[in-house]
Amino acid sequence: MNSIKFVHVTDIHIMGRNPVYRKDNFLETTKAKLAWVNKYAFDIGASAILCTGDIFDRADTAYSVLNDVVSIFESSHVPWICIAGNHDIYGYNPETIPRTPYGTLRESRNILTVGSYNNLYFDENVFELANKKIL
Repeated sequence: MNSIKFVHVTDIHIMGRNPVYRKDNFLETTKAKLAWVNKYAFDIGASAILCTGDIFDRADTAYSVLNDVVSIFESSHVPWICIAGNHDIYGYNPETIPRTPYGTLRESRNILTVGSYNNLYFDENVFELANKKIL
């Protein structure tokens, strides 16, 4: 039987401003860490990268910030499977996903999502991501 290997990340909180106590450039540091996650997942032969919420710090994160990080998700050789966190949507309402940066990542197919807006497919022997068989 084949196995599935995942890399798990959570609470990335991508934002365009620097938290008050950070001495580095938070966005640049976050981008470097995401690039490292992509490389690590590829190097170990992971089937997917799981992100369990809060890719973004706010549902109204500036699209200039999204534009700055989208290439990191785009360039990943390992698919990202994500669940929207409370910071990714407005008012704890998943119906707001289409008008958020998280929704833009989902629509661009740079992330695959779990939940009522999902594009993951399973059967008893095959794990598929957006019709791409990975196991």
